Amino acid sequence: MESIILAGGRGSRMKEVVPKVLVDVEGEPMLQRIVSACRNKYIDQTIVVVGSNGGLVQNVLKNEVKYAYQMVPLGTLDAFVQGLPLVSSSDVLVLPGDIPCINKEVIEDIIEYYKQNHCRNLVIGMRVSNPVNYGRMVKSERGKTKIIEEKNATQEQLNNMIINTGIYILRVEDVYPYLSISNKDSITNEYYLTDYINYLAENNKLSTLIYPETYVLKGANDMVTLRNILKQKNKLN
Repeated sequence: MESIILAGGRGSRMKEVVPKVLVDVEGEPMLQRIVSACRNKYIDQTIVVVGSNGGLVQNVLKNEVKYAYQMVPLGTLDAFVQGLPLVSSSDVLVLPGDIPCINKEVIEDIIEYYKQNHCRNLVIGMRVSNPVNYGRMVKSERGKTKIIEEKNATQEQLNNMIINTGIYILRVEDVYPYLSISNKDSITNEYYLTDYINYLAENNKLSTLIYPETYVLKGANDMVTLRNILKQKNKLN
């Protein structure tokens, strides 16, 4: 199996000089920590998708990974697709570039679940006490898993405590047929990976794995969230 890390986002909410994925976390760039977590017994190769930050990322990671380029920011689905030509395995682990405390033990646990349960595609959720600023994993009227971005959620959906971690294992052969029917978001003009996940669910090609709350799976969109994640980590360790 291979991994794709989506690291091309501008991360303007961090309000830092360096790109979000290179923000220092306990003496190490955030993205470096994620790459290190992918260095485990199941991942053969890691692909990092970069955008305008490509040169800065390459200066840090050098030849540790392969690089794919998203020169025009057209959304998370488009970023994922840029990495696919470098994938030679039948399935791929997809990770966001802003999960500062992910570790190889949890990644191995996710992959083992995927293999042992013969999943076709897998989405990782987490039940949390405060889901603010995260997309929610809900059930559609047909009982299918559906990911709703917080800004688009109803009050009932906002009360759902299961969030989308942005971590997936995807079957490569399922992706290409979807691309011919995928649509841009009418407001942002971008293609979203979550729309593809919802498509898989509607077509009975998606399994879910829900973790209890853990700092290991939390994403950091801004410095306040990052500090809170590290505070939770240090409290437990």
